[in-house]
Amino acid sequence: MLKLLCGAAAALTLIASAGAQTKISGAITCGKPDINHAVPVGDSKTHVILLQQTKCTWSKPIEMEGLQTKDDLGTGTADVHGTTSQDRGYDVTTMSNGDKVYVRSQGTSKLKGEMLDSGEGKWSFSGGTGKFKSLTGGGTFKLTGNADGSVTVNIEGQYTMK
Repeated sequence: MLKLLCGAAAALTLIASAGAQTKISGAITCGKPDINHAVPVGDSKTHVILLQQTKCTWSKPIEMEGLQTKDDLGTGTADVHGTTSQDRGYDVTTMSNGDKVYVRSQGTSKLKGEMLDSGEGKWSFSGGTGKFKSLTGGGTFKLTGNADGSVTVNIEGQYTMK
């Protein structure tokens, strides 16, 4: 009976660790958008829809499964009303071994003139390639606009590999 209980306890420990979430954090800086389309909605002078795509650099890479985030391409939309916007985005991050990690996000931003001042939101993994095909998880982010027009994104969250 004792062997059976020890075996059951060991199996439960393995199952719990297989689904355990690992905390992650990092920071990325995104320059001015390479693609930047603004379309006026027409209901007010300050209501526009933006479509943007930006290359980003990891100033503090995230490490997952012994690999680090390397390159990032972010594509997103913003529904801008005056000095606030509702944002939705998608990122493709390349890991140091070439695998891809897919992320989706949504949040809100505050503008100062035509430049981003600050923002925050939530993100989640929506898959990946190779080693990261079964990646799940998510977290939060905070945006800070920089004087040169770039944006720094501080990221916190967790992930699980199935």
